[in-house]
Amino acid sequence: RRAMVMGQIQPGIPVWELGSESRFPGLPYIIFPGNVGTDDTLKKVVEILRK
Repeated sequence: RRAMVMGQIQPGIPVWELGSESRFPGLPYIIFPGNVGTDDTLKKVVEILRK
């Protein structure tokens, strides 16, 4: 399977876009490590995605 690295949605939080052969093509895939951000970083990411 393939994905395109799109960049970071917040510092240290990468975003990939799933490839056309995946089950959900074009879906942004966010890898959210537990050791980055602050108490409200997850909330900020959700707000960005809702726009």
